[in-house]
Amino acid sequence: MASPIHVCRAALLCAAALATTDVFAQAEQRESGYVPQPAARTIYLIRHGHYDADPQADPELGPGISALGVAQARLLGARLAQVRDFDQLHVSPMQRAQDTAASLLPSLPGTATQTLADLRECTPTPRRRGAVSDVEPAEQARCQAQLERVFSAHFKPAVGSERRELMVCHGNVIRYLITRALGVDSEAWLEMSVGHSSISQIRIEADGGYKVIAVGDVGHLPANLHSGASGDPDTDLLVTQGPRASREQLAQTLELFLRGASNNDAQIHDDFWHPDLVYTSSSGTRFGKAELMRSVRSAEPSQQSGPSYSAEAVDIRLYGDVAVLAFTLVAAGAGDAPEQRYFNTGTFKRVRNSWQAVAWQATKIPSAEP
Repeated sequence: MASPIHVCRAALLCAAALATTDVFAQAEQRESGYVPQPAARTIYLIRHGHYDADPQADPELGPGISALGVAQARLLGARLAQVRDFDQLHVSPMQRAQDTAASLLPSLPGTATQTLADLRECTPTPRRRGAVSDVEPAEQARCQAQLERVFSAHFKPAVGSERRELMVCHGNVIRYLITRALGVDSEAWLEMSVGHSSISQIRIEADGGYKVIAVGDVGHLPANLHSGASGDPDTDLLVTQGPRASREQLAQTLELFLRGASNNDAQIHDDFWHPDLVYTSSSGTRFGKAELMRSVRSAEPSQQSGPSYSAEAVDIRLYGDVAVLAFTLVAAGAGDAPEQRYFNTGTFKRVRNSWQAVAWQATKIPSAEP
C-alpha cells in the first residue's frame, strides 16, 4: 500500500498529514510482517561551557556562559562535526546549557534540538553527605527521581536503526548518569570530576548492555582553556588590565563593598570575599569566609540599621594578579553612637574579571583623649 502525498499549507494541516502518513507506514509494516529490531544508541553527554557567577541572573535559569565558555563550545563543536551526524540534541533549560548548545549548532547543521526539563542541574545524594550539607535531603531525593526519569527514558536501545544523541547539561547530571550506566552505587557520583565543554560518551547496545566509552574528555581543548574540573586553574580570555585600570577597579570594588556592608548585604559580602579568606578581626579572632557569611546571613533585620562605612587614605599596591589595599575604615555610628576608626589591610587576588579579598586584617584605632 503506497503512502499518500500530502501538501502542508499550514502547521495544523502539516501535523495532521504527518500523523496520517505515520499511520499508513505502520499499516505497511504490519502487512509486510516487518518488526523493528533493537539497535544501539550512543549518547554524548556534554557539560556546558565556562560561566561566571552573576547575582543579576534569573534564579531559575542561572547565568549564561562567559567568553571562555563560548571559545570552549566552538572548539567542541568543531570536534563533534568530525564525528558524524547526530539524530537529536537534548538541552537543559538552564542558560549556560542553552548558550553552549547555541554555540555548537553552527557546527551541527540540521540537528533536531529539544529542551529537556529533567536535564537541569540538581544535587543527588552523595556518599559524602557533608559535602552537600547545604542541600536539603528532600531536594536531593527530588533530584535523584528527576535523573532516574532521564535514565529510564533515554538510556535504552534505539528501535530500527542506530541513533546518536547529544545531551548538553551539567556536571552533577552527567556524573550521576555515568554511575547508572556502570551499574555501581549511584552515590559515588561525587568521586568523579568533569570539566567544562567535556565529552562523556555512553553506548547502549542493542541487547541493553552499557559501554562507558569516555568520561570528561577535553582533548579538543588546549590546556590553557581547561576549566571546571578538580585541579583546573582559574582561566579567562580577558586582556590583562594595566595598573591604572586595576587600581580603579579595586577602588570601585571597595566602595561598592562598603556601601553594601552598611546594609549588611549578603550578596555583596559573598562577592567580595574569596573562598580561601583568612580574616583577623580587630578583637583578635581569626576565621574564614564560611563563618563570616553565617554571621552576615543570621543578622536580624533590626540589626541591619547599624553604622555607615566609608574609606579614607586608600593606598593600593599592585603585584601582578595580587594587590594589597590599605585604608582607614570610618564607621559612622547610628544615632548618637560615636564614630569609630580602624586600620584595615586587605590582600586581593584577581579572579577572572574581578578582585576578591583573600586575607584581611583589622585594627581598631584608639579614640583620641577628650
